[in-house]
Amino acid sequence: MCEHGSVCISRGSCYTSISAKSSHLDFIPTSLIKDLHFAFSDIIARLANLSFTGGVFPDSYKSAVVTPIFKKPNLDRDDPANYLPISNLNNISKFLERLFLTRFQSHVCASDNFSSVQSAYRCHYSTETGLLHTMDSVFRSSDQGQPSLLVSFYTSAAFDTIDHSILLNRLQVGFGVSGSALTWLQSYLTDRYQCVRVGQASSSPTFCHTGVPQGSVLGPILFSCYTSPISFIADTFGVSIQQYADDTQLYVSLNTTDIHARQSLLSDLLSALHSRFCHNGLSSIAVNLNLF
Repeated sequence: MCEHGSVCISRGSCYTSISAKSSHLDFIPTSLIKDLHFAFSDIIARLANLSFTGGVFPDSYKSAVVTPIFKKPNLDRDDPANYLPISNLNNISKFLERLFLTRFQSHVCASDNFSSVQSAYRCHYSTETGLLHTMDSVFRSSDQGQPSLLVSFYTSAAFDTIDHSILLNRLQVGFGVSGSALTWLQSYLTDRYQCVRVGQASSSPTFCHTGVPQGSVLGPILFSCYTSPISFIADTFGVSIQQYADDTQLYVSLNTTDIHARQSLLSDLLSALHSRFCHNGLSSIAVNLNLF
């Protein structure tokens, strides 16, 4: 975006990192947009400026075709929980999301209320930085003769259960998102619908009252904002934490004088997080308990 807030797309700059694949919702093939970017740049910029200025995400881009992706080959194929609901979206909607993200992501990530231990969906952070952060803490405790107790858990159906009103309030109060930007996000989240497609068969369209599209450009950063309070709750208990998307690790160092107290502290934190998750419509599943 330009300094005055309008969008300006340089020739080809917006298209290099976008896959040429098209979905069933695309009325213009993505490959054609990439090849003729010199013609489509002004059109998409005009559409984006109208959308951002008016705070309205076009209704025609709010539909999604969900393709169930099997998680692991050894799981039960008859259990719907073993599939990832990846949303295929209109290519123009992804352009609008990407343009909005260029300003939105830097704003929320610079906020003090964004989790500093979230290693997903932001520049210069990755699974590697998350692993290094955790292992550095474990090794430091080990050097002092203190083992570490670590609990790992993930959030079940994380992207699908986000409460829109809670998310919008958190963005406004916690991250200072206001005006047309907040109105645009509200428009982006509401009145969305989807259908499930397997082969040539499709289900009837269903309205999405909660969640963000899994496979969208904005979904991951919105999820990070939604779950940012987790790290601050851990801080109040004095428990170390590391997050990567919907995976979370909690760990404390132990010694012979307060081992039971530290274990109790970790248990109390898990209870507090469970209460928080229930209040926010999320559900967590503990998957691992380790002593290092």
